[in-house]
Amino acid sequence: MRKILINIGLMVLAFTIQICVFPQIAFLSAAPNLLLTLTFICAFIEGKELGMLYGFIAGLLMDLFYSGPFGFYMLVFIYIGYINGICTKYYYEEFITLPLLLCVVNELMYNM
Repeated sequence: MRKILINIGLMVLAFTIQICVFPQIAFLSAAPNLLLTLTFICAFIEGKELGMLYGFIAGLLMDLFYSGPFGFYMLVFIYIGYINGICTKYYYEEFITLPLLLCVVNELMYNM
């Protein structure tokens, strides 16, 4: 339970940094998506159930801040958490291409 609360606190902190700090730093008009990265990492480590929970929280934060249809970001982040959570059982420390491919797939899913 403590680990879940720490990860949720990290998500809120990452969201705050992503929204407040990164737009002020103009470096080639690009900023990292910390919520996507944190959802990917937490889901890949914890599994699909907690990955969906972290995706729900990240998507809820994005939906509350940005306009548009409510629930769209939530759905995308839940899918990302689920897919990364499924792939956690196929990961070995020597097999570095799986996290790399998942990161590329996550970015494509988010940006499409």
